[in-house]
Amino acid sequence: MNKSLRCDLSTLARLTHQCSTLLNAGMGLLPALRTLSNQQDHAALAVALPAICSKVEAGHSLARCLAEYPGVFNNAIVFLVRAGEESGRMDSLFQRLALWLEKDSQVWQRTRQAMVYPATVLATALLLGWLLFTFFLPPFFEAFTSSGEPLPVLTQIVLVVTQVVGHPLSWAAGLAGLWLLRRAFWSLWLDPQRKARFFLVLRSIPVLGKTVQLTATVRMANCLSVLLDCGLPLVRAWGLASAASGDAALEADSKRILEYIRQGETLSQAIGDHPLYPRGFSSMLGAAEEAAALPTTLNSLAEVYDQEVEFSVQTISALFEPIFIAGLALMVVVILLAVLLPLYGTLNQLD
Repeated sequence: MNKSLRCDLSTLARLTHQCSTLLNAGMGLLPALRTLSNQQDHAALAVALPAICSKVEAGHSLARCLAEYPGVFNNAIVFLVRAGEESGRMDSLFQRLALWLEKDSQVWQRTRQAMVYPATVLATALLLGWLLFTFFLPPFFEAFTSSGEPLPVLTQIVLVVTQVVGHPLSWAAGLAGLWLLRRAFWSLWLDPQRKARFFLVLRSIPVLGKTVQLTATVRMANCLSVLLDCGLPLVRAWGLASAASGDAALEADSKRILEYIRQGETLSQAIGDHPLYPRGFSSMLGAAEEAAALPTTLNSLAEVYDQEVEFSVQTISALFEPIFIAGLALMVVVILLAVLLPLYGTLNQLD
């Protein structure tokens, strides 16, 4: 099993779409995989696809071969392919799989794009602060301290910050702190319980928590719709869909949901009014279960929640913009005052 290979959702969606096109054109599964393998320019897929083709040619199932590359093909994809092999509907399966991956990729791309502007402003502020405290301010403060005159409190504070930023030990301490922070976050990410608590904390943050909830629900609903449409039982499909949501809190709650379903409860009854899910989600699922239209309803709900995610992301961007600009302006004003106040005092003494 090779866990080191990774592939982004957009590339995987394009691959499955190409495979669906070849299968619909009448090409067999193995020739289609060979064709895609020969023209593949993605590093991970260029390694995985030839090995998969060789094992499929040797008689292994495609689902079993895909399971050996969990960093490229997650469990939901593996089980979908297995369902398609059992039903003999590989062409329609890859078409549905491509649509699901495209939707999933669009959700993540929209979320990442919304964070580009705040990240750019924050990086600019940090770079500007580093340049000011490292190159611009030290000559001024050297002149102020050499004069022997008492400095204003604000100037003394900025002077201490300048000395700390310019000292090599502070950089070493900062790098060590970043390394420890990365290590702590990675250990948190590998612990399912701590990861679930982390997502619960994210959900408790105003505005951002709503975005996290809706994004996870969109991904779960899209995946669950495809899994059910391909014939997987609800008990198995719900566990895979909650894992595909990317939300550890939903994945942890799936055990509770599945226990209710095994006891004979419907999905809507198991969800109820639980705060992990959007308001009205269970009632819509209940109506879908009565009409035997759960996959279709899940698709419709995913589209509605996707629009809410887009609006919520725009709201977050609109909130971050004035906060970052105000913070940057405050930093510049404080630095200017720290420099101008001693100069103003010197000019008064000269007068």
